[in-house]
Amino acid sequence: MKCYRNITTDEVVYKEEAEEYVLNRLGITVTPKGENGEMTVEQLENIESNLSNTKNEELEVLKELYEKGVITEDEYNDKKERLLSK
Repeated sequence: MKCYRNITTDEVVYKEEAEEYVLNRLGITVTPKGENGEMTVEQLENIESNLSNTKNEELEVLKELYEKGVITEDEYNDKKERLLSK
């Protein structure tokens, strides 16, 4: 069974629960507007865009922490690799 791990909290989330987990962590509540209670293409694109922006912000914070000497180069590379593999 595929799992994901939140690199900031070390929480483990199963693949089936990942979408709902991410939306909850971001504080996003989505009411499906499509047929049969499914999300529309526009809703899915908006979610994807928000996740992409969040990942970019996390990368910037990681880089800043490394540049200020708060984390080591190994920690920076490890966290960056895990973040990019999501």
